[in-house]
Amino acid sequence: MKRLSRSLAAALMLALLAGCGQAQPGTDVNGSSSSVGQPNQSVSDSSDGSTGGQTVPALMGGALPFTGMESVTAENYPDGTYFYQDVTQDGQTDVFNVCQPNRIIDGVDEDDYLCAAARALDPESSTAYQFGDVVQDPDDSQALSYPVYRITFTTGANEDQRDWTVFALNTDSHTYFYAFRATPQAAEDLSDLYADIFSQLTLADPAQSGNNAIRRNQT
Repeated sequence: MKRLSRSLAAALMLALLAGCGQAQPGTDVNGSSSSVGQPNQSVSDSSDGSTGGQTVPALMGGALPFTGMESVTAENYPDGTYFYQDVTQDGQTDVFNVCQPNRIIDGVDEDDYLCAAARALDPESSTAYQFGDVVQDPDDSQALSYPVYRITFTTGANEDQRDWTVFALNTDSHTYFYAFRATPQAAEDLSDLYADIFSQLTLADPAQSGNNAIRRNQT
């Protein structure tokens, strides 16, 4: 029953997110270096990710062991939120770093909301979808002082199948995701990396990112 209710909640939340005019990422691939982990560096002509006198924290930490990644989407929005998507050189894995307004509504469980919002990260979210699992991580929750969930699901089928593993949390005002979308083979090879990266994530002032920003390990 819980899985059925989660599917219904996901459908409702996808409709809600669309109705709220959630900003959608662009689809053009440009030749610039990867922007995953460099959020809010230019928001409303401000380098600190601030909006209305308040700074929106950015999700930072860790180091990705990939070289030659390409930026798919690098969007900073006037309200201090952002959407970053990079793809590895072999095209097998996409990495997302996303901050959006928290739009949870009364009567919807937090994990249901996060599962639906995570699914909406996929630019082809109307394709085949299979929910995997959602588990609250006690260590990450304690470290960040908010409930942190790890969500898994699958989109597409056959050669188009992609396995998603998502780090997700809600603050009082914002929803954050750090997600990997990979082919089944790549996902199997990277499972240990996911856990390592997720364990290093923190919420920090983007103006103070410095060497703590999520970045690729170029060594």
